[in-house]
Amino acid sequence: MYLLLWLLLSATSLVASVPGQSRASALTYSVPQLAVSLLRGSVAPGATQTLDIRIDKLDGRRTSLILVVTYPSGKIARSLHYVESRQGAITWTIPDDAGVGEAAFRLVADGCTCGEHNTIPKQDAVDGTVAGVFVIGALP
Repeated sequence: MYLLLWLLLSATSLVASVPGQSRASALTYSVPQLAVSLLRGSVAPGATQTLDIRIDKLDGRRTSLILVVTYPSGKIARSLHYVESRQGAITWTIPDDAGVGEAAFRLVADGCTCGEHNTIPKQDAVDGTVAGVFVIGALP
């Protein structure tokens, strides 16, 4: 009887610890607010592109950033990064076979740093996401 009562009280305290704005379980973190800006609106294949990142409400915790870039050629690049401060940058090289035209990026902040993954997590595990585009131009 005491064990059952203890289990019920423990479950109640877990439910009570879920932040009001959270859509996920009590084990997830608060939702960071993402703001990003691209260094260049247009870039050539073989050149670098930089995404400046600002995360509000980080609360001193480590956050995974998953960057997915879809190039005009259809090639998809995924990369995993970690941040522990409110500001950072991700720099990458545009592949030579990226094609010419509009490239799309998606940056996902994932509070779970429990595994080394570089794929987009399930929607209920995502803390925040930002998407945008830039142009890949031909070499001069």
